[in-house]
Amino acid sequence: FLAYVLALVVNVIASLFFMIFAHGPIGQLFLACIQLALFSPCSFLFWFRPVYKAFRNDSSFNFMVFFFVLFFHCIFTFVQTLGLSNYACGWINALDTFSVSVPVALIMLISAITFTVALVGMVTALVKVHRLYRGAGFSIDKARQEFTNGVMSDSGVQRATAAATQAAAGAAFNQATQGRF
Repeated sequence: FLAYVLALVVNVIASLFFMIFAHGPIGQLFLACIQLALFSPCSFLFWFRPVYKAFRNDSSFNFMVFFFVLFFHCIFTFVQTLGLSNYACGWINALDTFSVSVPVALIMLISAITFTVALVGMVTALVKVHRLYRGAGFSIDKARQEFTNGVMSDSGVQRATAAATQAAAGAAFNQATQGRF
């Protein structure tokens, strides 16, 4: 998690230098700032915290949330690591910048290296947690059962489900009794 936040901070700095000294697009800097502001707390809330809760409570459902979110986050970080178009200061953008400004390209290479380290850390965490998960005897069926017992046993959810079912049935009945014409 912290390696990814560091990569986002370095990406903002590299994008700033790229914009000022290599005449890069301002949109890349704005996107880097938005990514830092959005993805730092989101990565904490949506994959770091669920894996903590999963180990603390032996929760199969939280493991599933962790696997789902971190898998797609790894794909997202892979795109950032590559540096496709003006999305992030990854490898492709850093190598292209050597023809414009060598010092800026070196700063962008540091950004690409930090994204690479963050990606390797995420993939390693995903694989290690999956091994622990499978070794402890958890399964998708257990996650489904935890979700059903935890969410569907809540009285508020049951009332909302009953109200939605009544409203849908009432609307269907009214539409059927009115006829076509």
